[in-house]
Amino acid sequence: MRLEQIPERLRAWRRRTLAWGALLDDQRVLLVSLAVQSTGSVRVATLEHPHATPVGPQPAQAREGRLVERLRAAGAQLPRRERMLALALHHSRCGEGVYQPPPQLDPGQLAAEVQLEAAQALGVQPHEVGFDFDVQPDRDDVANPPVLWMACRREDLQQCAEQARHAGWQLPLVEPEHQAARRAASCLRGDARLQWAQSPQDWQFECRPVRSLDEAQWRAWQAAPQWGALVACGAALGLLA
Repeated sequence: MRLEQIPERLRAWRRRTLAWGALLDDQRVLLVSLAVQSTGSVRVATLEHPHATPVGPQPAQAREGRLVERLRAAGAQLPRRERMLALALHHSRCGEGVYQPPPQLDPGQLAAEVQLEAAQALGVQPHEVGFDFDVQPDRDDVANPPVLWMACRREDLQQCAEQARHAGWQLPLVEPEHQAARRAASCLRGDARLQWAQSPQDWQFECRPVRSLDEAQWRAWQAAPQWGALVACGAALGLLA
């Protein structure tokens, strides 16, 4: 599920073998790149460790300034066509929920209802929200399945895109951190329990999910020190999926 979609003109780029992802939260910017190997698996090519920042949430201007700084440094030696970034936002800047639609809504009506639901949850007007949704399979009500939605203030999305452009990058994908983390955890190769003892620099992934996560595993990942790296890797995988 994507808050911002990849434009059609960028789909050819998605077949490239290098993808960049970042986590932007209240205290840091964590940047990674993933490379597709000849075997089809994906490895961590670059892991940009965040610089130390003061404890506690940072002002938006300082946070976004660090994003520009990190992107400029990372992109200095990259050709323009390679400067594409997938960005995961901290959960405090996003909303999510489950909407149970009434029967017989057409796709346009469903999108409008989800937009209203997301706007109410974020406390903004409908035109001020960027959102995406996914109809969930439900064995108990196949004819009227629930809808999982995620959303963010459109102003935040526009600011992120402007910051990326200012640094000379394009931003085809923005999503919540939990979505990116789930993607990475489900695509991670090897025994997930052993990954917590490894450096993220040694991780390898598949482009498609190879495991499902139960709630205990998900909580363990959220508490792990590698959480930020997992999120950033998941964002980059979103450009390779």
